[in-house]
Amino acid sequence: MTGMRRAPRPTATGSVPMPARRPSDQTSSPPRASATPTDTTPPQRGPDERNEMTQTQQSPADGAPRPETIDVELWLDPVCPWSRIGLHNLLQAAHEVARTTGAPTVRIGLRSYQLDPDAEHDERPLRELVAERAGVDPEIADREIARTAQAMRDAGLDERLADARRANTQAAHELLHAARTQHAEQRVAEGLFDTHFVQGADLAAEDVLLDVARAAGMDVEATALELRTHAHAGAVAADERRAAELGITAVPFCLIDGRFGVSGAQPVAEFRDVLTGIATGVYS
Repeated sequence: MTGMRRAPRPTATGSVPMPARRPSDQTSSPPRASATPTDTTPPQRGPDERNEMTQTQQSPADGAPRPETIDVELWLDPVCPWSRIGLHNLLQAAHEVARTTGAPTVRIGLRSYQLDPDAEHDERPLRELVAERAGVDPEIADREIARTAQAMRDAGLDERLADARRANTQAAHELLHAARTQHAEQRVAEGLFDTHFVQGADLAAEDVLLDVARAAGMDVEATALELRTHAHAGAVAADERRAAELGITAVPFCLIDGRFGVSGAQPVAEFRDVLTGIATGVYS
């Protein structure tokens, strides 16, 4: 968009307690959300990329023009605890905005970003993996894991973070794209998070992914075929190319209304304020 400046590069809201190959500037507390315009335009969507949405009827009380929809794209990785917190808070904020008279439809689409594309399943305890990656004693890794686990609990999320295992998420991201075509994207995302952070299961295992698909109400036979033929690998790669264009180096990261970048697992109030600002014309 001409005249708009690019949003600052995103930073993670905390250390992601899984070995990650990609660089990121990780901080110990969530940064403030900023509705900073970006000069990029939203990617084109195909007919099979219909996002789940939170809806409300249009009835502006003051007669002022309001957007009919706000599109939100959220880049995430199902092995990232901050992605889990970010999605949870974004969904809650969208529901709160939807209850406002005259509010627009908020459409949330999930985008793929692999923090560690070369990861392999590793049965070692998480504390050992974190300690190895950071070059610190296991006791320090324990404190970092405990801090992250507390953030998940503070958000109202179940967790057994210490039981999580390193896994390659390529197939999990392909499942997310398959879920989009069956209108089960958010249910599958939440299922993947629960599978990793509560059950400690291997997200690269086909039987594990098909259990997630089944619980989300997907056509398991069709989904199995899509996973085995990597039917959605191209869509995953397209999301990651788009992330590179936006300068994304960590997740979660939101692109709201195709113009405003919000990085990190922001509190519900921060997401709500940005969505409300766009809906009311404060951010334009």
